[in-house]
Amino acid sequence: MNHQWGLQFAGYVSAVAALVAARSLLVNSGAMTAALAGHTWLASVQAGVQASGPFGPAIFASAIALASMLPLVPTQPLFIAAGLLFGTCEGALISLLGALEAAFFAFVISRQKGVAKIATALASGAGFGAPIRRVFRDQVRSDT
Repeated sequence: MNHQWGLQFAGYVSAVAALVAARSLLVNSGAMTAALAGHTWLASVQAGVQASGPFGPAIFASAIALASMLPLVPTQPLFIAAGLLFGTCEGALISLLGALEAAFFAFVISRQKGVAKIATALASGAGFGAPIRRVFRDQVRSDT
């Protein structure tokens, strides 16, 4: 048995145990609700989500997608907020849908704009041989 694998497994088990213990301490002591009780921003965001009705989760997923598409905008606070606003399971699903929406739009944009740029770079002979340019050119023609 590899000793490194055993150490990695022991580290994983201890990290999971520490997270479970920390969660149970926070939930049982009520420290989390006390920490968030003084903040009015959470109540205002909850009111905004409830006012949007059944479109609230979709709007929040689109906000996550927009934040994912913008450079240097962290999405982890939005993932945490989704869990706080909608519950653990629904918040995780909304976060996943927002990330998938961002991936879809990134794919569409890169497919629309990126293929033409790559084709022009290859056609100009950017260090690639003629057979590769010909194969890529034929592939681009068959896709469009």
